[in-house]
Amino acid sequence: MKLASCETTVGNIIKELLILLPTITDNIKCTIPTCTKNNPLFSSYITILVMNGNLNLLEEDIKARLMVETSKCQNRNRKGVNCNGIRTVEPKISAIHLFIELLNWEENPTNQNFDSEVAEQVLINLENVPQILNVNNVQYHLRGICSHAHEVNGQINDIGHYRAYCRRNGGNWELYDDQRLKSVPINSKTKVPCELLVYSI
Repeated sequence: MKLASCETTVGNIIKELLILLPTITDNIKCTIPTCTKNNPLFSSYITILVMNGNLNLLEEDIKARLMVETSKCQNRNRKGVNCNGIRTVEPKISAIHLFIELLNWEENPTNQNFDSEVAEQVLINLENVPQILNVNNVQYHLRGICSHAHEVNGQINDIGHYRAYCRRNGGNWELYDDQRLKSVPINSKTKVPCELLVYSI
C-alpha cells in the first residue's frame, strides 16, 4: 500500500474542485475587438479583508466586489504594443454558492509592508457570522466555516490540519475534525479561527 501526499491549502482545494462552478466570473470586454484581454476570469472564492474580526460589512463588501469597473485596457500584445481600448470588467456571482476567504486586516498596522501570507487568522464568535447574505436578490445561507490549525508561528498559506464547523438547520453548530472519532457539538458563542466561509442557496 502506498500513501499519497495531499498537502495543500484549503484555497487550492476549492480552486481545483470548483473549476467549472466558480463563485465569481469576471467577464472582460475591451472596445477593441482584436484585443486578447476579452477572456473571462474565474475565481473559485471571493477574498474579503476583515478588520478587527468584524463581519458586519460582509454583504456590502461582496456587493462592492460585484461593481462593474471601467478603465484603460493597456493590455500588451505580442508585438509589445499597448491596447488603446477601454476595458470593462463585469463580475457575475454564482447563483448557487459563495465561498469567501477571510483575511485579517489590522486597523492600525504597525508594519506598513503588510503580507497576507503571514496575517493572523480571523477570530470570530460563531454567532457573529452572518447567517444569511442577500446578494442580487438571492439569499445565501451559511453552511459552515473552514478553519486551519496553524502552527505557533504558522503562516496563512501553510499546509496542515483543517477543521470544519458546520451549521445545522436548527442553528446548532458541530465541529468536524478528522483527529476526533465523531463530530462534537459546539456552542455558538465559541470563538473560532475563520479561513473560509461556505454559503449556499
